[in-house]
Amino acid sequence: MNRVLVTGGSGFIGTNLMESLALIGVQAKNYDWRPPRDCRQASSHYDGNIMDPASLRGVLADFKPDVVVHLAARCDLAGRSLFDYSANTTGVHNVIDAVSEAPSVERVVFASSRYVHSNDRQPTRDDEYTPFTMYGVSKAEGEKIVRASKLEAAWLLLRPTSIWGPWFDIPYKGFFEAIRKGLYVHPRGEAIFKSYGYVGNVVHQIYQLSVAPASQIHAKTFYAADYKPLEVKSWAENIRTSFSAREIWEMPLAIMKSAAKVGDLAKKLGWYNPPLTSFRLGNLRTQMVYDISATENVVGPLPFSLQEGVERTVDWMRQHKEH
Repeated sequence: MNRVLVTGGSGFIGTNLMESLALIGVQAKNYDWRPPRDCRQASSHYDGNIMDPASLRGVLADFKPDVVVHLAARCDLAGRSLFDYSANTTGVHNVIDAVSEAPSVERVVFASSRYVHSNDRQPTRDDEYTPFTMYGVSKAEGEKIVRASKLEAAWLLLRPTSIWGPWFDIPYKGFFEAIRKGLYVHPRGEAIFKSYGYVGNVVHQIYQLSVAPASQIHAKTFYAADYKPLEVKSWAENIRTSFSAREIWEMPLAIMKSAAKVGDLAKKLGWYNPPLTSFRLGNLRTQMVYDISATENVVGPLPFSLQEGVERTVDWMRQHKEH
């Protein structure tokens, strides 16, 4: 692994991956229509869009990467049709076509999402899909496109769960901010377990999957997350302690449901991101535990504990208040 092209390298995971690769001496380039979030990565930036096939082919011919990590996507949940998420379908086609014409590429990591199936149901097969948002539908279609391709390069599908850490944004930066300001409220008496991932561990997983023997990863699907599920209240307490914030409130569920309905109404009236909606409350309360053993078997131990991840994230937030 000498030269890596990261599509969407200006995004949250991409910014961390670019930083991680630079630290270990791997030459990496970011292909993104947005400028880098971290200005220190400006010299490694190709200005381009995966929806522009000619530009993408040109970058591959110029840079000659041996690995492509395809992260570029539309990731919000606001789209109403599959066309709104064409970057997640047509964009995948464009990446496959460009890689097929690039003899230097030996491996491709296609980032998908846990949203290809519902939160409360574990799929029995990698190609079983039960998306519950249009974003999830688009990611499921992207996976199908990859599976149907005839790429000669080794490839894998990566499904990040819910990832948090430096350079993040909505929703988990808001979660940290709410705790810092003493505004986070937890459903009283509920222990909620989630297979979330600290971004430093996730980029480590991406790297290790990119250098593992092809026989271990080719045409397989891997979840990206910390191996041990976190308990949301305990995680929130770690964050609170790192910020030296006030105690976390616990509220009866009935009151939280009423507050969520107020948030639903506020969203209908134009508030883009109310702090609590029925959708968010449902997501918070859903137990979300995935089997990450396939990833662990290839990757091995992760570099950061939950507490280390929290401390690094809080330090970053203090240093980057403008973000």
